[in-house]
Amino acid sequence: MTPRLTSLRGVRLLVLALLLNLATFYFQFGLVHAGGSVHMIPEFQGIADHAEHFMVPMRDNVRLWTSVYFPKSMAAPAATILIRSPYAFYTPQRGTGSHGLLAHLLERGYVVVFQNERGRYWSEGQFHLLTNAGEDGYDTVDWISKQSWSNKKVGTYGCSSTGDSQVALLTHHHPAHVAAISGASGSSIGNIGPFNEQGLFYRGGAVQMVWIPWYITSGQRDFPKFPPHITQENRDWLAQDAMMNSWMFSEARTFVTANATAALENLPLQDAVRLHGGQNATDFDDLVRRQPNDPAWNTMSLLRPGDQIGAPTLWLFQTHDVGVGPNLAGFEYALRHASTTQARDHQHLIMSPLGHCSYQTETQNTVDGDREIGDARFPFEEVFTSWFDYWLRGVGPPLDTLPRAQVYLPGKNRWVSFLDWPPKGSRKTLYLDSRNSAASRLGDGLLTDTLPSSRGLDSYSYDPRYPVPTVGGDACCLAEVRGAIVKPGSYDQALVEFRKDVLVYTSAVIDQAFDVVGFGEVNLFVSSDAPDTDFTANLVDVAPDGRAFLLSGSIQRARWRDGYDKVRLMESGKVYKLRVGPFFVSNHFEKGHRIRVDIASSSFPRFDRNLNTGGHNYDEAKGRIAQNSVHHGADYASQLVLPVVELTEID
Repeated sequence: MTPRLTSLRGVRLLVLALLLNLATFYFQFGLVHAGGSVHMIPEFQGIADHAEHFMVPMRDNVRLWTSVYFPKSMAAPAATILIRSPYAFYTPQRGTGSHGLLAHLLERGYVVVFQNERGRYWSEGQFHLLTNAGEDGYDTVDWISKQSWSNKKVGTYGCSSTGDSQVALLTHHHPAHVAAISGASGSSIGNIGPFNEQGLFYRGGAVQMVWIPWYITSGQRDFPKFPPHITQENRDWLAQDAMMNSWMFSEARTFVTANATAALENLPLQDAVRLHGGQNATDFDDLVRRQPNDPAWNTMSLLRPGDQIGAPTLWLFQTHDVGVGPNLAGFEYALRHASTTQARDHQHLIMSPLGHCSYQTETQNTVDGDREIGDARFPFEEVFTSWFDYWLRGVGPPLDTLPRAQVYLPGKNRWVSFLDWPPKGSRKTLYLDSRNSAASRLGDGLLTDTLPSSRGLDSYSYDPRYPVPTVGGDACCLAEVRGAIVKPGSYDQALVEFRKDVLVYTSAVIDQAFDVVGFGEVNLFVSSDAPDTDFTANLVDVAPDGRAFLLSGSIQRARWRDGYDKVRLMESGKVYKLRVGPFFVSNHFEKGHRIRVDIASSSFPRFDRNLNTGGHNYDEAKGRIAQNSVHHGADYASQLVLPVVELTEID
């Protein structure tokens, strides 16, 4: 271990030890809060009448730190908005303006309740990702519904982790949980429809590397705890002191983040978090060793076949979110599997055009990566308020006319509404072909409307030591590595399309514009001299000036090509059919543009590198070069399939 890492762990341990000793000191010597108000979220100043903090017991007697903010001139009983989170309450959710919305709801007379998940900050127990999310959420809603200030109607709100925990709660059907607004909740999906991601840990059987920096900066199991039997007054004092001196958490997190780049590069993968600033034991150490079909995943609160959604839900997704695919699969599942007619009839979708939890950041001139996509603003606060007013307070117009889905359509640069989902339309198929070689943008790879009559193949060498860098797409929350652009969005793919280990297939110029909304996929016939390797596919919109804007894409690990029941390795030279996707697309392909598909075997650091050995991959430090081929034409109909919608289907 390097001195820097040793120093980091020492700093973190010292901070936690000091905090615990401070708490014990105040408790033992009977020091109490000497006056002044309990810490108030800045946006709530002058709006909330006061806040009260509670240790709310769960069914197993673990107590969770819960802060209740009461509106001024409150007319009890009142409706309640619950936000359960692994993060600090006083830190606004990035980009969503959530505290502004909650302040608005406080002004309207709602009680706002924040709760830290078990094992986080002042909540008791040990933190494990999404463990007990449904049970703890149910018990918290039950506690709220029994308070004198509650009208026995609870709505839930939040994006990312606070969206994930809502999905688990929705499957537990507490009668007081009457409505939800769940944003970017892809980490709540286990295996639904075509996705077997186990909480976004996998994509097509490849590890999603977003979890490495998350477990370094946010996924700690051990947090400081209150001493047992501390008084409510001292608990409030200590909580305020820690919150006001947030350097105890934020500075340590900033220091740890510096190690994220080295962690992403680390081999073996299983050591990445532990050796680069994470705690000695995190959930990552366990999860990275699990195969996608490991029954241990069932211990997590993930949406799975057989679950039923129990309340009306407004689902908030983003086109370039890391979890947009399983998010949509979860939404489509909810439309078919709800516990009541009311819940089934009131599942609705809003799809904004940017990255993870970015809604409410759209502007009059929204820029998506390198692409200008127009005025993408949306009346989120108005819609959210109407949603909660109707379900929790019984005021406002009925929501029967609310579209099933509202989606932003780049290229056409406007919001479109669908009365049904999935949208009605047709499937457009384009076939991969080449005359000599599709290697790089300088090759002659083609996308054609008809299946080529003659067979062909395009080959390249994939060396895991020099992976193709990620350039935009549904990337999230990653460090910069090897010049990669790991921010979400439609970035120009010139950086990767000149590489010889990227196959580039481009259509003729589009002579009639069309719209694509829904799941696309790329079906490939492939071979390799390695027992296992990966194949990636990216869908690209090529503008007349040559800029190649990434729209969407995915990856497939060959060993899981026929399902996740067992590993199926490859025989050298044998041709296999493999699907990359499905992946979500929302785009207007304009006249004069071209359609492109880029095929490779890596997108780093978006996904872990397949070392091509056929081994576990997570416990290996050395790989081998794979000679990979894509076959096309005649019996090998490698193809792109797009979901085309007719304008008549769009309101």
